[in-house]
Amino acid sequence: MKCALLDTDFISKAYCIMDNDGNRLIDRILELPGYEFFCHSQIVLELEKHDDATLSWIKKRIHGGDITCCSDEDVLSLLSGVYGPLACSGYTQMLSSSCAVFSREFFSLYFYELEDIDYSSVSG
Repeated sequence: MKCALLDTDFISKAYCIMDNDGNRLIDRILELPGYEFFCHSQIVLELEKHDDATLSWIKKRIHGGDITCCSDEDVLSLLSGVYGPLACSGYTQMLSSSCAVFSREFFSLYFYELEDIDYSSVSG
């Protein structure tokens, strides 16, 4: 089984794209065989601010089990199974690397609290 991580922009745009019969692209994507679909809980919060129709759709898909919605705690729990006590520092590093795509300063601006944590004292 392959895992597909859905982000807010992709979900919003794929929800809006539909054919003349009202078949949405995002629904066709979720029908792809061999995939499990995941999203982060922050996506639901972002959609609450901007897009009621897509919010309703994703809540229905999460409730129906078509998409698994993960919190930071869920991600850390999964990483702990793989990385043990290094899960928190690894997650922070992955977040920092992801932020670098936007700008060098993005992580420091929005996640500066994470830069001062002594990860050797954090338990997974």
